[in-house]
Amino acid sequence: MLEAERFHAPLAVMLVHQFGGETPAWKDYVAFVSAMGHTAKKGGIVSLGRCSNKVELAVGWVEE
Repeated sequence: MLEAERFHAPLAVMLVHQFGGETPAWKDYVAFVSAMGHTAKKGGIVSLGRCSNKVELAVGWVEE
């Protein structure tokens, strides 16, 4: 979000790319997205809304 603000970008994306098999990190990702009031999904992007600096934050989880 800070880099998006620095470059005057209206959107920041945090993309998690999981390589190789099941990982406990998925549960952590789900907990993070849930804490932000949204539902995580594999293979898709979820908008978490605008931050205090007016940058929209979107997150995504992809697998190989």
